Amino acid sequence: MMRLFLNRADAIIFNDPSFTGFLNAKFGTDLRKMTVLPTFIPPLDNEKCGVTPEIEKFCQRYRYTISSNASILMKNMYGDVYGFDQLIGMMDFLVNRNGMDVGMVFLVSEVGDEKFFEEGMKRIGSLGLTERFMIPIGSDVNGYEVWGRTDLFVRATSTDMEGISVKEALLSGTPAIASDVCSRPDEAVLYHYGNIEELAGKGMKILRSGRRVIYKPHEDVPLRIMDIYNSIRG
Repeated sequence: MMRLFLNRADAIIFNDPSFTGFLNAKFGTDLRKMTVLPTFIPPLDNEKCGVTPEIEKFCQRYRYTISSNASILMKNMYGDVYGFDQLIGMMDFLVNRNGMDVGMVFLVSEVGDEKFFEEGMKRIGSLGLTERFMIPIGSDVNGYEVWGRTDLFVRATSTDMEGISVKEALLSGTPAIASDVCSRPDEAVLYHYGNIEELAGKGMKILRSGRRVIYKPHEDVPLRIMDIYNSIRG
């Protein structure tokens, strides 16, 4: 069924180049039909509505602010999916061990594992970091505007296909540190997933430097998709 579907398709678009070779080898899919494009499409100016007053006030409270995100806070058989434990460890390193004035905005769409979340909050409290964490759950705030308001964005996930939020942060000029679990833009700083010392050390260096980044997507994705569509519609 898959072979028939792929071979009848006039064009196939992926965001991961590894799929092209895999499908060609497994199903004999014509390489000429396949195009690799990122899924990231930059947000439009008319989508912006600003960060909430609560987030703005929180960011003003600290010398530095870090942002991160999770679609669902949970653990799987391999461990912490979105790096909640790593973010806590990073904040302990920066605040308690190095005396930095830092706050963390961690946007969470959904708590999938209540026990894991509660354990993380207890650890935050035991480290004296409760006031330094802001964790909106299910908020409809635009994440990319939060990344742009902070001094550093962290993507500490154990698995990723592209990391759209990393590109959103870079596009806003905010430096980004991301786990090395997939390909990332050259402008992102990578760390080995799970290595809190490396993550925190690189984060501290970036924060103290006060640097911003310049990033532009390499592809105009909507235009390329329209070009592909127009080429096959006859």
